[in-house]
Amino acid sequence: MKYRNPKKASDLFSFLELQKEMTSTIKGVNKLNSLIDWELFRKDLEKLLGYEKREVRKGGRPPFDPVLLLKVLVVRSFTV
Repeated sequence: MKYRNPKKASDLFSFLELQKEMTSTIKGVNKLNSLIDWELFRKDLEKLLGYEKREVRKGGRPPFDPVLLLKVLVVRSFTV
């Protein structure tokens, strides 16, 4: 074999296709942000995830924002 086979994600056209997919997904997220008031869920999510009981004095990595986690789940469910 004279030339190596490029990986699917390593050529220019695959990169452009991926970029196009990502920008369309971002548009979808922005549409959802304009329709849904995500902050309404914050208190319930913090309770469900146990953030209220977390002791900051013990240290450790700070938890992810619960609203961000919800957004990821919602967007992921639409893209599957």
